[in-house]
Amino acid sequence: MTEIKEHGEAAPIEGEEPETERDSGVLVVEPLLPQRIRRPSDLLRFLATLLGLVAVVLLALVAKKTLNGLEGDVIDGTNRAPFLLSGLAGVLSGAAMLGVPTAYAIERVLHRDGLRVAEGLFAAIAGMVLSFALGEWIVGAGPEDLWLLLTGGRQGVEPLNTLLTSVIAYVTAVRISRRPTWRAALWSAVALNAVALFAATAATILGIVVSILVGLAVGYATLYGIGSPNTRPPGSTIVATLAKLGFVPVRAHRLDDDHQSSRRYAVGLRDGTRLDVTVLDRDRQVAGVLYRIWRRIRLNTETRRRAIRSLRAELEREALMAYAAQAAGASIPRLVGTSEIGTEAALLAYEHIETRPLDDIPDEEIDDNLLAQIWEQVLLLQVQRLAHRRLTGDSIHVDNEGRVVLMDARSGEIAAGDLLLRLDIAQLLTYLSLRVGADRAVAAG
Repeated sequence: MTEIKEHGEAAPIEGEEPETERDSGVLVVEPLLPQRIRRPSDLLRFLATLLGLVAVVLLALVAKKTLNGLEGDVIDGTNRAPFLLSGLAGVLSGAAMLGVPTAYAIERVLHRDGLRVAEGLFAAIAGMVLSFALGEWIVGAGPEDLWLLLTGGRQGVEPLNTLLTSVIAYVTAVRISRRPTWRAALWSAVALNAVALFAATAATILGIVVSILVGLAVGYATLYGIGSPNTRPPGSTIVATLAKLGFVPVRAHRLDDDHQSSRRYAVGLRDGTRLDVTVLDRDRQVAGVLYRIWRRIRLNTETRRRAIRSLRAELEREALMAYAAQAAGASIPRLVGTSEIGTEAALLAYEHIETRPLDDIPDEEIDDNLLAQIWEQVLLLQVQRLAHRRLTGDSIHVDNEGRVVLMDARSGEIAAGDLLLRLDIAQLLTYLSLRVGADRAVAAG
């Protein structure tokens, strides 16, 4: 970590060693970036898979008759296939289920990515063990209805297909889904394997679906538990991107992060000015998604927006809000540049303004003039139907000349509805009432 001194220099915090890089004469100071990170998206996929697994099992238990009827129709259809064709499907499916993962492993090893293959093998072993343990429990002590649905009441049928579970866990852990050709080959093999299992009455529909979901859960749990290689661009890459935008950086240091979905850098330029740079990392865009989903459920429809946004959409949304607030005449840091950084990150560069947050200003220094300025800034946004959505003491700043500056408009909305605008007023009234009292806050408003 780094500690920012009053004069803008970066000094290491005791006990931690900052990373210092020089890129074309530019000094970059930031913490050592970890080699592996736990991506929130993997955790979210794991939780979604578990939720899907529970939903499938409960739905199957509720609709037992429908599922049994569908099961009978599928078995009748596969039994009508010629014996030679069924046997050929069984041989081909077995070869494909083992051949596709093996071929992908060879391809990764040739590209010197053997660690990913090792992680996949770990997930495959974990999936095999878990599948076997769950199968033994279902046969020995599990609910009878669940056993009937997973085995069709036939002795010798595995409740969960161990091979299918381990293969799905393996290919999930090696992220084969990012390779369209390999992904198509895999799911073709899975479909062929399902047909062969039905023809041999060695599996049920629910058994195959549950096997796939368990394999996915094990794969995502492995990815999150072990972590993934860190693809976030370092400070030197960020400085190089700013240079392509026409700026001339001479030093940069990373600031403490206030937001889960971004990093912040202070970048000094050759002309003596400074930029405040926000870096959006692709793998961090799902951070806080559970809160956003909960907020979508609680609030009215006009406040809703996508709970999970792409990196490009997040970049465009923040830039548009900044330009709209500037056009409205509000006092906010001016956005002077935006750029994608490869495929894994994007940056927004703002002019630096020396300010201090309202949280750091004593209550007795918040006079009526300052309160009036705060409401005037909010009025400029409201007239243009812009909602800030974060009007608190850490986002309302005061510069060296005593003027109010609104920060962190990244959470805002353009063309906001009445509810969002009223929520801004309610939030600001609540905050100011706690600082200067309800009477003064309401009178100023």
